[in-house]
Amino acid sequence: MIYQKGVGLIEVLVAVLLLGIGILGYSALQASSNMATSESVKRAQAMVIMQGLAERMRLNDTVNYVGISDTAGCTTSTCTPAAQAKADLYQAKQLALKQGMELNVVECPRVSNRQTRSCILAAWNDTRAVSGTAVNTCLNNSGNSQGGSYNNSTDCLMLEAY
Repeated sequence: MIYQKGVGLIEVLVAVLLLGIGILGYSALQASSNMATSESVKRAQAMVIMQGLAERMRLNDTVNYVGISDTAGCTTSTCTPAAQAKADLYQAKQLALKQGMELNVVECPRVSNRQTRSCILAAWNDTRAVSGTAVNTCLNNSGNSQGGSYNNSTDCLMLEAY
């Protein structure tokens, strides 16, 4: 009779190796799940803020929100539409800032001159809420066939308001 010594130890080592690989895979899956959850929370927060600002813009449709300063604006019970627009934009930007986002209102790219629209941009992480040609800007306005599209690898959302 031939006895094999140490075979059980090798089987245990292979089982531990397979278990370790499984645990590493699970850890990677958990990390990517946490990142996806964080991204969806940011998107939901951005949509709530942008929809609130869009509703205020529809209520105050005599003022173009593009390019106005975002100061505290209206502090009395009676306001001009321009002062109310400043206050609306200021409040929305402050709310976005508390959530770790940048908010901006720009002219929507690639729309007709007859029907101009404003685009509300919300960006987070290293993305800027502007339209430009740099890599970290939300929208690409380079003038080519891709002008007005999202830049690749950016963390932002756009909402048209009219």
